[in-house]
Amino acid sequence: MAFEDVQYSMGLPCGQNKTTCTYLGDIAVIKKDRTCHGVNICEFAGPELREMEHKLVDPNSDLRLRMSKELSTDNVNYNTFAKYLAAYKTECRYMRDGVQCNGKPILKCLRHHDETVPPSYFIGCTGWRMNEKFHQFISIKENVDLNLLQQLLNGLYEGETDEPVNNCYLVFSNSTKRIYCPHPHRSENTITQGKLMKKLCEVRFSKLIPVDIKSCPFVILISKGIHTHPPPPPNQVPVTIHTRLQELIHQANNDNAD
Repeated sequence: MAFEDVQYSMGLPCGQNKTTCTYLGDIAVIKKDRTCHGVNICEFAGPELREMEHKLVDPNSDLRLRMSKELSTDNVNYNTFAKYLAAYKTECRYMRDGVQCNGKPILKCLRHHDETVPPSYFIGCTGWRMNEKFHQFISIKENVDLNLLQQLLNGLYEGETDEPVNNCYLVFSNSTKRIYCPHPHRSENTITQGKLMKKLCEVRFSKLIPVDIKSCPFVILISKGIHTHPPPPPNQVPVTIHTRLQELIHQANNDNAD
């Protein structure tokens, strides 16, 4: 088992020396030491997450359940904010005579000749024209609040003062390359992504490996101290998030092919 197989990020200060282990019958072992590097959390994280400490990881804890709830596709406001951010960050790719379209995102509706078929809504740019390819086009196929989305795109969203702003419960490994939290957040009347900030830790990990691993095929991993941060996410992407990501990628590819 390597240190990389554990969900905690580890590194300097570190060390290594040869010693004996009484737990394994006073045999010679190589003792490798690493220090926990903590996690990254969103700037919109609440006090519960900022001040959290732990000595064990419970996958059924309230924190884990709340994280799953925030990532749920049934969260209409989350889906709406995510659609808005996607439109806000995506430039229109349409070009004419070498000049790129500078249209702004707007909520549009396609009505069908058959009145029994409900209209289709999408986010296009203000320069969008039927049969002109590569204009911004983001289809709306999920649980989205169209009125809220239109307010956001038109700059008329006034926010909801009865909801807390610091409510992000997402936790990222210290090794993440992300700069911003992927979860949309409301700051007064603005929808944005929070910057990730580091929560450091001084817990020491020690791994004891027998010098003669064949005669004693056991490895001991020891953790000393209390982690001064929330439990890090698993070192593998959860199936639900991976599936959700694949769905979004396929949807984006299908939209661009239209």
